[in-house]
Amino acid sequence: MTAFWLELKSVCKSYRFLAFILVLLFFLVLNIQQYRTESAIVNTKQTEDINSFLSISQSGLQSSESRYESFMAGDPLPKGDTEERRINMLIYCKHRLKIAEALYKAYYDQDWPAYNRYMAERALMKWNVDVKDYNVLSPELYFGERWNQYQALIEYVPEIFYSNIEQNTPYTEWIIFSTDYHLRLITVDLPPQNPNDTSPWGFTFNFLRRGLPDILGLIVLLMTVSLLHRDRKTGTVKSTLLTPKNRSYYLFKKTTLGFLASILVIIIPLLITFLVLGINSGFRGMESPVIMDKGLWKLAVVPEHGAIAKTGLDPSGYGEVGMSQFVASYGYFSNLDRLEFVPLWQFLSLAAILVIMFILFCTVIGIFISTLVRNEILAQIVAVGVFALGSSLGTLLPGIKTTYLDLFAKVNAVPILEGNHATTYLGSLSILFVMIIILFRLSVLVFKRQDICD
Repeated sequence: MTAFWLELKSVCKSYRFLAFILVLLFFLVLNIQQYRTESAIVNTKQTEDINSFLSISQSGLQSSESRYESFMAGDPLPKGDTEERRINMLIYCKHRLKIAEALYKAYYDQDWPAYNRYMAERALMKWNVDVKDYNVLSPELYFGERWNQYQALIEYVPEIFYSNIEQNTPYTEWIIFSTDYHLRLITVDLPPQNPNDTSPWGFTFNFLRRGLPDILGLIVLLMTVSLLHRDRKTGTVKSTLLTPKNRSYYLFKKTTLGFLASILVIIIPLLITFLVLGINSGFRGMESPVIMDKGLWKLAVVPEHGAIAKTGLDPSGYGEVGMSQFVASYGYFSNLDRLEFVPLWQFLSLAAILVIMFILFCTVIGIFISTLVRNEILAQIVAVGVFALGSSLGTLLPGIKTTYLDLFAKVNAVPILEGNHATTYLGSLSILFVMIIILFRLSVLVFKRQDICD
């Protein structure tokens, strides 16, 4: 065991190890800058939305008051209009303007508890207007026991005024999820977050979605593929295999060495970034609500969802709430039945397990390549080729995109947990485990047939 830790220490002191850490740190800095640039665009759009909501609410109330005064003055009602409808519309417009003014003030004062409250009230108002006829689903039914707690935090005016939307749409689901999201933020006293957030917890989540999946496999493969060649160069492999320890044990030790070294290469830059961002903006946020698939412990997704998710997410095909994304159902299945909000720490814990399993998978691939290709430079070229092919497999063969056969897609822990892939969390873990066993056994078979004196 002492020899193993000494070897791990030697790997961690190598130029390759340091180079990967520096490369990943540079990549993290680039992502932070990109997120901040994109966040500025999102903030501009949010500001426009807040201003537009206030302007529309003001003009809407003026129009409603004018029509009501016209009615009270004795003007005849248009066909299809009623006195009750005009009264309800006036009540609705007054309530909307009240929310718009409070939301405007909270947003510009950066009073996030108040902002979340009025965003929840705004969403609830939309719920009353646009979602009432969706399976007769009311906030009371959706929230259940939590509804009494939420009612104490906000002003809720039910049964104001209704339109005639009678089907489940992405807009319907977005309204309901948005309401739930902001009400949960009130209870944990946290500001809203978006897919460009650079708070330490938010950035970790967003980097797991886009950033880390782009390079993780390549780093692990290149970190691992030369481990056997180092021993061949120094002659260590000969002296090691002269002992009673067999070749299976030797490869197992090398796999463990590559796995731990790869973990450290990833963890150290992420930890440094997390601490720097936390010192700058605080470390709160691990309780932030994010969306997770309820069926993550199933081996297969439902056929309808799989057919949609197989094509991957595109700007017209998903909804976005906070940092989370979900595949739009369009009536094929109900996101309200299959998705739920969980604390960010719980989501990240599950995501970390899948990422670690993927790192082990790439480590075993690296060991397998190094047993097949005796030349170190050629082995590294093969490793890069395997990464390029594996990462583009879903593009080359769209029919297997995000399915169980798209193995390198398993690095996308966030969309898998959100239910946006044509595979489940348990299914992803299972296929990676099976491939790890198969590849390791193949490596042992190849290595046992080789002459170590070559």
